[in-house]
Amino acid sequence: MTATKAHAAPLESALFPPNLDVLRYLPWSAPAASSAVPFSNDRWDLRALDVWPAYATHSQYTAINWATIKNPLWRITAKEVGLCLMQPRVGVEHHLPDVRRSGHPPWSLPHDRVSYWRRWFTFLDEQGVRSLSQVTQGHCEAFLDTMTPASRDIAIRSLRAFADYGSLLTHDAYRAGFRPWGNRSALAATGQRDARSYANKTPLIPDEVFAPLLAAALFLVQVAGPDLLAAKRELDRLRSAPAQRGVPGDRRVDEALKGYLERLRAEGRKLPAAAPRSRRRGRDICRTTIALNIGVKDPDVLLERGRYEVIQQAADTLGIAGGGILTEISRVNLADGTNGAQPWRGEFSPDSVVSMTRLIRTACYIVVAALSGMRSSEIAAIERNSVKREEFAPGIIRRRIQSTLLKGEPPGGRRETWVVIDEVVQAIELAEALTTKRNPLLLSEFAPSYTNFRSWVAVHGGMAGLNPIPEDWNLVPRQFRRKLAREIGWRPNGVIAGKIHLKHISVATTEGYAGRHGESASAFQAEVEHERRQAKAAAVERVVDAAERGERIIGLGAASLAAAIADAGLADAGDAPQVRDRDDVVGTLMKARGDTLHIGPLAHCWFTDPRRARCLRGVADKTRPLVGSCEPTMCANASIHREHAPVWLGGLESLKASLSDRRIPAGERQRVQQKIREVEAVIEPLLAEEEP
Repeated sequence: MTATKAHAAPLESALFPPNLDVLRYLPWSAPAASSAVPFSNDRWDLRALDVWPAYATHSQYTAINWATIKNPLWRITAKEVGLCLMQPRVGVEHHLPDVRRSGHPPWSLPHDRVSYWRRWFTFLDEQGVRSLSQVTQGHCEAFLDTMTPASRDIAIRSLRAFADYGSLLTHDAYRAGFRPWGNRSALAATGQRDARSYANKTPLIPDEVFAPLLAAALFLVQVAGPDLLAAKRELDRLRSAPAQRGVPGDRRVDEALKGYLERLRAEGRKLPAAAPRSRRRGRDICRTTIALNIGVKDPDVLLERGRYEVIQQAADTLGIAGGGILTEISRVNLADGTNGAQPWRGEFSPDSVVSMTRLIRTACYIVVAALSGMRSSEIAAIERNSVKREEFAPGIIRRRIQSTLLKGEPPGGRRETWVVIDEVVQAIELAEALTTKRNPLLLSEFAPSYTNFRSWVAVHGGMAGLNPIPEDWNLVPRQFRRKLAREIGWRPNGVIAGKIHLKHISVATTEGYAGRHGESASAFQAEVEHERRQAKAAAVERVVDAAERGERIIGLGAASLAAAIADAGLADAGDAPQVRDRDDVVGTLMKARGDTLHIGPLAHCWFTDPRRARCLRGVADKTRPLVGSCEPTMCANASIHREHAPVWLGGLESLKASLSDRRIPAGERQRVQQKIREVEAVIEPLLAEEEP
């Protein structure tokens, strides 16, 4: 390494020659015919490498722009470190202790290193630092304060690279023996909890956003998607049909136009309107769409005086509206039941087929992301015809998807299999039908696609009975995986279960996976189990809180639960004197009862004695309760708490509402009335506590 000097000629590296072909120097393959990428270039285009994941095909990933580092001395220093990171052989051969032993993924280098180096050098320049040898720990900590908390560990690793490879650098490096934050781990240096603590920093999508989002995505996949495919087939048929030239006086064109207009009258349809951008005075009718429907090559032949007069007269009687593709639109019932079943949209037009294709591909992505547990990079890597049907056990069918696992793998990743439910398969197959791309779920950018999706729901979703999606939430793909794990672990009867049979997802993500530790499926299972443990701990804590407040617990399992609370440290659950540290009480009760707790909508199942489980009568496998078959008023393992009262009240209101139907037979009416009395008897003790 030499001291910092002013150089009239371009700086050169003593570590790498200027004509070194970076593309061939890296530990991955590139076609022999691809152009060389000299080390001296300030832009390295690496797209020819064979390791790019599906989502990283844009130039922001495939090209490294070193020119963004303004200082030429620091620029060549960064280039040396960048190439060392991607080619680990350099550090290994020089016996450097703290360097990478595997190649840094080239697609993440611009974002995870170069962007931080650019900001680091800009910061040093503003501080009057002209050489890395002048850098102190104070400079490093001041720079870290300019970073967001979530990016600080990446910033620390980026700054340390100049210390780890310092002995190899030609023109500038930190002073000998200096390494930012020493040998502390990057997470520890930021003050964050260690990754092994399983702290998930990904924001949890709130229900008020997720419920309408999932409902809209499922509607577009399950209802709108088939309609769009039918419209695309109709449009393709019209475009591929032999077309007439339509010269003046061609009676075939006139007959076809007459038949087309008669069909519109018979079906109560309007003439297709021109797109707003192409409308001119007196030309609001879309001649292109009419020409398609009557098999005419040139729409201008419809301007022939006699023909256009016929079209104008039809427009006066029928009216005009956007559309023109005469595919039948599915009818839906609005949520409030008003107006009966009506089409969820007007007719398709050639333009709307294109826009709806983009929209429904976004919906396919959302369904897969929300209900599969796959990471965004894994979804993007799904290729055509990747869904396989497999008999997991006699009579049990599983659907598996093959994709590429990237996280924790060398660049290029490796093939992996995920087990998914039918709704995910439907979304993937629909996406395949809507595009000819190799990766049907690959979106160029999620943010603008999601913005358009949300805008469509707000403007047009009302016709389909959809609720608007709140705009005050910054949705990113990684949040879907966290939300699914949370719903499975905490709320088996929550938002997702309202749209999808959640048990199917839970089974698919537990029975279906047989992955090794560290794989995506196994990691998702671990996340689900972590959320389940957290949910159980929170439920036990609520039970202790309620006991401390003297709230009543009812059900056949209430007495044994009250005894367990007393044994844990509350001498009397009714008076709830504090005799032990509250955390000790929760911990003791968790050890005694936490593993047996199954959270249900109507009651908590404390599965302490399988022989007493009402739901398992006649069932051979008694290892776990059938929560969906719970009879909480008749099971000795069940306890009903105040938090369950809203669900009981909702069921009670539904029973009472059913009595207003005069068609109910007398015997059935008596049965419903008896059920109402039973439910009222159950919840009366809970409701009595709420009365002043």
